[in-house]
Amino acid sequence: MNFSSIINICNAMVEHLYCRECGNMLRAVDTSNYHTHLVTDFQCENSSCAKYKEKIYISKCFNWKCNGIIDERDTKKCPNKWNICPECGSCCSNRIVEQRIENCIELGIPPSPYLRRFVRNKMGHLEKREFYCYKCGGLTEPFRGNVFECTICGVKYNRALFDYEESRRKRTE
Repeated sequence: MNFSSIINICNAMVEHLYCRECGNMLRAVDTSNYHTHLVTDFQCENSSCAKYKEKIYISKCFNWKCNGIIDERDTKKCPNKWNICPECGSCCSNRIVEQRIENCIELGIPPSPYLRRFVRNKMGHLEKREFYCYKCGGLTEPFRGNVFECTICGVKYNRALFDYEESRRKRTE
């Protein structure tokens, strides 16, 4: 990743770090041991705000090829209760959960039964090529080629831009 793309991600993230009720900058609540980023939970510290101390999840999409910002105020959750990326439709992945389990073990933290069950039952939507609409939470349908569309909202994801397998296939051609 080059320097300008890092700056662009930071600029996109900053836009989300303000309370939409009072306009104050949100504060980090705590750190995470296994999310994609160390800090993902924020809250408004303005005691006169209606959203005071309400926790908000904000992070970059786990897909390394996507620069989408996931802000739970703007997106729905998939059936596995993971936030859906508005840029690529990714939500959850067996590989990402396996990495979380490995991180827990390295840190000496017992992985939750949920994470172990997730991997054991292969619950990840990415590996199943199931992409959900960030607006309504509905399952998208294959539209044309690598494009998936929500038949309810019309949201489309061009997965050729974000899929590892697709980019690997193009490199070997």
